[in-house]
Amino acid sequence: MNARRAAAVVAACAALSGCALGPVRSPDPDLPRRLADAVSIETLDTHLRALQDIADAHGGNRAGGTPGYDASVDYVVKVLRDNGFEVQTPEYEVFAGAEGGRPRLTVNGRDHRVDQASLMITTPPGGVSAVTLRPAQAAGCRSADYGSVSVRGAIAIVDDTGCSVVDKHQAAVDRGAVGLLVVNTADSGSRPGLFPPGYYRQLRIPWG
Repeated sequence: MNARRAAAVVAACAALSGCALGPVRSPDPDLPRRLADAVSIETLDTHLRALQDIADAHGGNRAGGTPGYDASVDYVVKVLRDNGFEVQTPEYEVFAGAEGGRPRLTVNGRDHRVDQASLMITTPPGGVSAVTLRPAQAAGCRSADYGSVSVRGAIAIVDDTGCSVVDKHQAAVDRGAVGLLVVNTADSGSRPGLFPPGYYRQLRIPWG
C-alpha cells in the first residue's frame, strides 16, 4: 500500500498564475467563468514547462507514489496558495500490488477469454487447478448457502445475484474453496457498479 497526497484541483488549476482572485470562502456562481478567463496559453505553457522540469529532475517520472508526484503536488499547492486559494492535501491509501501476466481460464478443456482486473488476487505460479462445484443456493452469499456441498479444495461457481462479491468470496473461503467464479447472465438483473472502498483488502482467493 502507498500513501499519496492529492492536491484538490490538480493540473488544471496549476494553469493559474498572476491572477490573484482572492481567497475563496463562499460559493460564487461567477467563479467558473472568472477561472476560465484567468487561464491563458502563456500561463499554461509556463506551468507545463515547470511540470516537465520536475519530471526531468526525477528520472522522467511523475507517476503517483513517486518523488516526482510529491514534487508536482508541492508545485501545484504553491501556485494555488500564492493566488489566494486555501488548499488541503489529504493522504489516502491506494492498492499497489497488482501484477501483470497472461491470465487464462480453462473449464472442461475449453479456454475462456479473461481480462485481468488490477485489484484481483493473482494465482500462485502454475495457476489453480481444481474441480468446480456449485452451492445448493446459487447465489452463494452465506456459508449456509452451500448446504451439504463441500467445496473444500474446489473452485466455487456462484451467480451474480443477492449480495456483493465480497460476501460471496467470504462464504466460499469459509467453506474452504481455493477459487471463486461469479457467473453473470444476461437475464440476471444485476447492474454494473463500483466496488465499496477497501473491498480488495478482504479478498484472499482468486476470483473472476
